[in-house]
Amino acid sequence: MGWERAENPGGFNLYQLNLLCQYSYGVGRGDERTLVGWHDFHDERLGSYWVLDSLFSPSNGFEGLVAAPDNGRGQADGTHVTVVFAGTNINDDARHDLWAMPGTFILRTGNHFAQTEEAGILLRQARRQAQRLGHPETEPVLTGHSLGGGLALLLAIRQGLQARVFCAVDPWRVLTRQERQAAAKARAIGSLVDYRLSNDRLTGPLNHLLSGRDDRSAQVVWGGQGHDLLGHWLSGFSFDGSGALVTGLPPVGLPERLTGLRKRLADWLIRQPQRLCGTPRRAARWMRRSAKCWIRVLPRFFGRGI
Repeated sequence: MGWERAENPGGFNLYQLNLLCQYSYGVGRGDERTLVGWHDFHDERLGSYWVLDSLFSPSNGFEGLVAAPDNGRGQADGTHVTVVFAGTNINDDARHDLWAMPGTFILRTGNHFAQTEEAGILLRQARRQAQRLGHPETEPVLTGHSLGGGLALLLAIRQGLQARVFCAVDPWRVLTRQERQAAAKARAIGSLVDYRLSNDRLTGPLNHLLSGRDDRSAQVVWGGQGHDLLGHWLSGFSFDGSGALVTGLPPVGLPERLTGLRKRLADWLIRQPQRLCGTPRRAARWMRRSAKCWIRVLPRFFGRGI
């Protein structure tokens, strides 16, 4: 176990970013902490923040907001502007968000399920807000959770921005060749970081299906164990009083499990007679033993989950 403090987190620490992602799920229903204006974080140690703008699209379920830290003088800090994208809102609008997942990360750009256009609109609003505050040079930092984290990564790759996301969907499948090259460079220098719980049973398998890896577009920093079955929710992350993330060990991945399986099979073969297939009868007996071995080993292997 250790601690992780994000570099260039847009004026917010990781705990604050996590809470902003949680708050963003309430944009569509008009939650108080998503309304334009000044707000306290619900953990008093974290101080306050400003919501500069927000966007909700009833047609496809998009929700997001633009936030900035308080500068200590009762004003928004225009040098640090953060765009926050909500993920799949199971409570309020699951149908639209569930369609938005393939619409954004599998289907071609321009389909009416995708939330990419709305995400771009919110990013432009963030830049206008920074200009209004007297800092047109400010480049927003992008964050989000799950579906929203994937949107943040997608726009960060295309716009050359920083992204600090949680349990994000990988946008690799919808990137062009040039964008994939840009993503690889940004990932290598730490511009794209995905914070994930070590017992997350959803993000890794989904990203394997989309990109062939669970960390193709962003560096993964592993947090501790989440409290829920899927290990996917924002409330499962732990932080200290300064907002640093409590880190944990990465989960045992598929390559490590395959390696363990190969070792068990190799050990079993070593213990078998040297002439396994000397006669047809002996060959048949060996095949039966092999089948029994696989029947014993495979359930233990796949039963652990991905």
